[in-house]
Amino acid sequence: MLRFNTLLEEAGFNPKKVLLLRHEDRRLRPGQLYQAWKSAPKDFEAYQNFQNWKKRFPEGSSLAGFVVGPEGETLFVGMWDVLKLSRIDGPYDDPLLGHLPAESRALHQTKHSGRMQEYEEKLVIEWGNGKRTFRQRAHLRNKIVQEIRAQAKDEPFPLYINLFRRLGDLSSIYPSWQVRLKERKGVYLLTFDDGMQYVGSATGEQGFWQRWSDYLTNGNGGNRVLIRDQRDARVAWVSILEVSGSAQTGQDIVNQEMCWKKKLGIRAKALDNE
Repeated sequence: MLRFNTLLEEAGFNPKKVLLLRHEDRRLRPGQLYQAWKSAPKDFEAYQNFQNWKKRFPEGSSLAGFVVGPEGETLFVGMWDVLKLSRIDGPYDDPLLGHLPAESRALHQTKHSGRMQEYEEKLVIEWGNGKRTFRQRAHLRNKIVQEIRAQAKDEPFPLYINLFRRLGDLSSIYPSWQVRLKERKGVYLLTFDDGMQYVGSATGEQGFWQRWSDYLTNGNGGNRVLIRDQRDARVAWVSILEVSGSAQTGQDIVNQEMCWKKKLGIRAKALDNE
């Protein structure tokens, strides 16, 4: 049975000087930390480097970073060396959490290590009990390696008309899915568990993903229909009714949205018509 400390030692790390960090923050959307690591690594590192003073990382230690992956797994995302530790008592602006009030906090200067880079987004460990304890000492918690993937896992994207997911789950989808959703515009449907339906159109430059990521920020994306009805789009099921052609204008797509609203009947509302 392969253990994580074996890999640390093979890479030249002393497990006694390594802290294991499993990032999962209820203040953020599920999957947001994984996406930040993938698409905004500097923001992810800034988030990791700023901690409560009681949870500070000693200078000279190393950090083994893990995030909750798209399938809920504890996924390895890299090693960082702690170069410097400073104390901050005033307010702070975190790139992921926003403005934070004054509190005794630790600000770390770290450097990403190239050692173990070949395992990033491929190595999965069993974190075990106590998932709320995001920081553990490697030599005291020698984790079981569950899987080392040959390559970063990426579930094939379905046909557009076959996509059917909780919208909130899209915050942790594979980056390649984001690319595909940015490529197409069209008409989509939000279906809530009580049966209410909302028909919407995606006409922006980044297609479906642009519109849906707006909803992921706060549940309504500023849409007055959802705000009026006090609906949180993140708990709805999202599906694609129609993918527009390259020659169709934004108005053409909105017209198709209205057509779909009529087809679906009285329990369907238009998101862009009220």
